[in-house]
Amino acid sequence: MDKTVKNFLLTGCLALFIFSTALPLQSAAPDYRKEMVKLSQAIKQNPKNAGALRDLGVICIKTEKYRNAETFLEKAYHYDPTDAKTQYYYGLSLEYNGKVDEALTIYRHYTDISRLSPYRKLMRSHYDIISRDLAKQEARQVLGNEQLMAPENLAPDMLAVFPLQYRGDNEEYKNLGIGLGEMLITDLSQVPGISLVERIRLNSLMEEVALGQSGMVKEGTAPEYGKLLGAGKVVTGYYDIFDNDNLQVNLEFRDYIKQKPPLKARSANTLKELFLLEKKVVLGIVATMGIELTPEEKKKILYIPTKNLQAFLAYCNGLERQDAGQPAQAESFFRQAVELDPKFEAGREKIEETETISMIQSSSRDELLASIDKMDRSGSTTQVSDAGQPGAQNLLNDRLQTMANNSGAQFIPGQETRKSTEEAITSGAGGDIGINIPPTLPIPVKTFDVLPNPPAPPTLP
Repeated sequence: MDKTVKNFLLTGCLALFIFSTALPLQSAAPDYRKEMVKLSQAIKQNPKNAGALRDLGVICIKTEKYRNAETFLEKAYHYDPTDAKTQYYYGLSLEYNGKVDEALTIYRHYTDISRLSPYRKLMRSHYDIISRDLAKQEARQVLGNEQLMAPENLAPDMLAVFPLQYRGDNEEYKNLGIGLGEMLITDLSQVPGISLVERIRLNSLMEEVALGQSGMVKEGTAPEYGKLLGAGKVVTGYYDIFDNDNLQVNLEFRDYIKQKPPLKARSANTLKELFLLEKKVVLGIVATMGIELTPEEKKKILYIPTKNLQAFLAYCNGLERQDAGQPAQAESFFRQAVELDPKFEAGREKIEETETISMIQSSSRDELLASIDKMDRSGSTTQVSDAGQPGAQNLLNDRLQTMANNSGAQFIPGQETRKSTEEAITSGAGGDIGINIPPTLPIPVKTFDVLPNPPAPPTLP
């Protein structure tokens, strides 16, 4: 379309919008009309004025003109896709117009936004809320669809990591497997060539199975859940605590594409060496997949989030409450974790995340917009992208889009990445838990059998 025609249509749209909203604006918010005239003049002078287009879109949202809001914010996003405020309000306009799947694709780019920007946590919270709802819908739709489990429908680079199941009876450690599972996912997300199924999707599917909505997947066949979500590779396992100090982890790695016997491994360490054990397991999985890590990638994997076991246990309890859809209770556990270890960055991020989710879920539309206005007036809206951030990782790649098209879920989740400035462990620096990680980490693991007379599996490196 000719630029002159585009500009004419935009000017007409501006005039029509101001005219159509004149009365309600005069009665409800008289200052808006003056702002709109000023912004429209700025856009007439420069139709690519992303800031003016964005601010007009924000006014449209505040006056419940959501279709107009989407029009202006879409243009603002086109001209300046890195502006955090534009991204958030554009996603909000899509959400208010019922385009939830499109809003999710915008919100999932929260990883592109500076951690100093409050819009990052707002976008992430909307993303998490929508993702949870869509994951439940997807779980109901994929259950019973055996066609999805055929090898040709599985993504060879998709890996599903299940929370480790607890075989003991000490309540203190019952949620440790959730945290271990998340650590595995976080560390494996540093490995190029691996796509990971998000924990929220696995949990939603297992919840639906537990509700008895399908008899296809029976107890003890957790790997089948991964196949239902399109994963060509699955990691499952369990753990137990002996004598209140010794931890044993049993893992099973299945590759449904190559259809070889599962690889099984057992590692045992003291609880004080829990994090070292998890690193050994991760590097064992990576080696089994035949992936060679660069020194920088290994450095990221060897990062230890906390040196305080009790802080990590509190964090695990927070994850369990978050999975249960109870952000307020989860927040209290995350605060406990940070109190025990003030340097626990993952705990701090979870506090902000659950705080914002609680605010969004408990606020009306007007209350939410008022809270954001207050945030804007405080001058805290840093809108600079993190240097070196490659953008939000779509960990489900093309396979999830195919799954979404088949199921109607249109679910496109992403995966958080770590800050480049965070502490990374390369050698020594074991700290409070007495861990000393050498530059080249050995992976001493043993094979074991869990089924009667199974074929002898190959050992993990």
